[in-house]
Amino acid sequence: MYNRGGFNFLQEAHVAGVVGQGVSAESVRLILEDCNMNDCEIVVEGVKRQHEITEIMKKGRKRGDEYLDISEYGSKETTKEEMKRNFATSMRQLRCSIIKKSSMEYDNSVGLIVCCNLSTFDDVKMLVDCITKVLEKVDYEFPTIDVLNSVDLFLFTKRCDGQVGLQNI
Repeated sequence: MYNRGGFNFLQEAHVAGVVGQGVSAESVRLILEDCNMNDCEIVVEGVKRQHEITEIMKKGRKRGDEYLDISEYGSKETTKEEMKRNFATSMRQLRCSIIKKSSMEYDNSVGLIVCCNLSTFDDVKMLVDCITKVLEKVDYEFPTIDVLNSVDLFLFTKRCDGQVGLQNI
């Protein structure tokens, strides 16, 4: 299913639902593209906040490849060197994704949800350290950036002093 086109709506529903569950939301709803440029609305303690959802994944990977037959997809074994390269590339992709989304005309109350669809993020501490460094160096207007990686959900907030606050949800 995920290796076919047209399922972006379902993926966004899944991501919004996981984030909503992580922040103990009262409700989560997707916003139709025709109505607004934001992807979802999450209500926590009576406060409605809209979010934009974006995804980063390994360069050259197509969503759903992991569901294909291994003989078509290839070996899943990765060397340590490849993992290091993939991780560095992923951090550049994260930075570029945040910069690209920041350049769009979002209201300053809209949060960003980044779905890291990457197998290179098995080391959670390394992931958090790298994302924190990226966010400290990137100028962005989002009040919050939620980063979803497999089953881990992190809420990053940039304080007025430029430092990044982190909450593991």
